[in-house]
Amino acid sequence: MILIYLFRGYISLLREKYSPGGELFDQLCPLWADLEDLMIVCTSTIRYFGPDRLDITVKSGVKSFAPTWDMVMKHKRGEISDTQYTDRYLRMMRTSYLDNKNGDWSAILNRRRVVLCCYCAPGNFCHRHLLKDILRDLCRVKNIEFVDGGEI
Repeated sequence: MILIYLFRGYISLLREKYSPGGELFDQLCPLWADLEDLMIVCTSTIRYFGPDRLDITVKSGVKSFAPTWDMVMKHKRGEISDTQYTDRYLRMMRTSYLDNKNGDWSAILNRRRVVLCCYCAPGNFCHRHLLKDILRDLCRVKNIEFVDGGEI
C-alpha cells in the first residue's frame, strides 16, 4: 500500500513538473487515468507558502474551515478543553459542509494536494489536524484515495 502512495505521489510530481495543464502527460502516461481519485493532505504553520497552501485560520483563512474567534480565545485561556474545542469544531464543520458542499468543500476535495495552514506550532493541538481527519472521512465516503502527507 505504501508503494502505491509513493508511486502516485511521484506520478503527481511528474505530471505537475512536465505538463502543468496535464494534457501531454495524460497522453504519454495512460496509467494516470487510474490515479485521478487521490488526495494528499499535509499540515503546516502559516509560514508555509507553497502553491498547495490553504489558510484555514480565523484571522485570514477560508471561513468554511476556520474556527471562531471565541473558540480560539477560550481555548488559549484554558476555558475550554481540547475535547470541547473538538466537539464545537466538528459541529461547525458539519454545518459548513451542508452550507458549502458545492463551494469550498467541493473545491478542497477536488485538489490533488493541499497543505492546511494555521498559526499553531507543530505538535500542538490544532484544528488543522481535525480538518485533516474530516477530509480523510470524506475521502473514504467519496471513494477518493487519501494520503496523509504529515506535517511540513
